Amino acid sequence: MKTHIAFMFLVVGCHSPLANDSDEHPTSPGPPVDCSTFTTEVSCQAAASQCVTEHCPGCGEQKFAGCFEKTGVHSVLCALPKCAGCDKLDEATCKQRNDCRADYCPNCDQVDSFIACHDRAAAPVQVCEQPRCATPCDMRNEATCESGSGCHAVFNDIWPGCIGLRDDCVSFRACAEGEEPICQGQVQCKIRPPVCNGVDGFTIGYTKDCYEGCVRKSECWLPGA
Repeated sequence: MKTHIAFMFLVVGCHSPLANDSDEHPTSPGPPVDCSTFTTEVSCQAAASQCVTEHCPGCGEQKFAGCFEKTGVHSVLCALPKCAGCDKLDEATCKQRNDCRADYCPNCDQVDSFIACHDRAAAPVQVCEQPRCATPCDMRNEATCESGSGCHAVFNDIWPGCIGLRDDCVSFRACAEGEEPICQGQVQCKIRPPVCNGVDGFTIGYTKDCYEGCVRKSECWLPGA
């Protein structure tokens, strides 16, 4: 496979300093210097009386391409840059690219949080999803979850064949919002359903679009009931 590298020439002609009509005796630019010996933009700019910096296009910015005498004609050979797509960049790199746009969404503290980097000419900023933020129920253990109001307990899988006391078979997983768990629902997620038939009195609980875990049957709320 042949690789083709594209180049572009930047031709610059005759830079000459502007005369200052107020100076009766212009200051001397000093002894001649070889501008090509300055390999950084800073060092070239330090000799600005005789030298000029030239640039090539980079990924969203101009790259230093060389230091040249102000007089005469010179050309710069620029290779077209190979830039990573904006969607591949982290926040810091994205903000350094003039052709990219860093997009943000508010988090639970209502502070903008970086979500993705997009092409500046692309579609408008995506719609932000509501963040999943901690609730008062999240801070409760099993005892305080079941004794308090506005929350219900969610348990880990309860496998068939579990023997012994209830505490040997059922383990508390989380405290969820809602006085009553939802025990029927429409599932849109693609995960394995929880196993909740190892001990009598438990069934599958649901969120608005997925499984929640194992919950108590006695606490269930059934749609339409």
